[in-house]
Amino acid sequence: MNKTFIAALALIAASGTASAATWTMGASDAAGTRVGAVSFDGVAAGVEIGNIGDDMNIHTADSLAVGSWRTLTATSGANSIDLSMTHEVYAGTSYNSDASTAFVNLATSATLDNAHIGSATNMSAVSLAPVSLLKQSFFITPGLGESDGMAVKVGFAQDYSHIGNGSAGTTQTLFSSYSLYLNGAQVKANSISGAGAGSDYLSFNAHIGDQVRLDLLNSSLISVSALSLAPGDAPAANAYGSLNTYLTVSPVPESNTYAMMLAGLGLLGFMMRRRNF
Repeated sequence: MNKTFIAALALIAASGTASAATWTMGASDAAGTRVGAVSFDGVAAGVEIGNIGDDMNIHTADSLAVGSWRTLTATSGANSIDLSMTHEVYAGTSYNSDASTAFVNLATSATLDNAHIGSATNMSAVSLAPVSLLKQSFFITPGLGESDGMAVKVGFAQDYSHIGNGSAGTTQTLFSSYSLYLNGAQVKANSISGAGAGSDYLSFNAHIGDQVRLDLLNSSLISVSALSLAPGDAPAANAYGSLNTYLTVSPVPESNTYAMMLAGLGLLGFMMRRRNF
């Protein structure tokens, strides 16, 4: 094969060998207080207060898992009902030959079920499962042959799912929010209230060595105020919310990379023209 042709191929190949930058987990701060309370005829029948992390709290160099699951059974005479409150946080990084991804996923749920109403009563209740605040940061770190300061493109994707339903007299409140920061400056923020589902996407320029931070909130709430119940009634309600966020990073070719690719294409064009003549 002609040496000039080989050199052109080599230049094109070299222009496409940029290594992808990767994500490294930075500082995190997760907090939330779950609350459950039920009263029958104005008399407290059960109270539950706890913190996220009571059941699961794992934090390693590249992952975070925090959560709690609680069911409160409130009983008064012939009447009883269960309140469940859960909240979970998962964060981490993953990498394969094609892309590096950082993610933070939240899920909360509050349920009211397994009711046994044996006598007429007025019931009030609250079941609250919030991730009141989660701050999670990530750093863009260099891949093979890269260094701090090199330009990269960051992709951000977010999706949410809010599901709420229940018997008459119960109220389901669902709320999520996120704020995205680059080196402390806000890039985008959004909040979502009520039942429904949706997604959001954007991309922005950054550099290797930059810090990207996500501030997230997710909350599921069921409330009941002086609900009049008769024997045999079975009130039930559910509020579930999830907020999932993903970050990807890809290299942006520098001017010398484009120059190498153009030089290679120019050489190939020159060789093709010589053959035609």
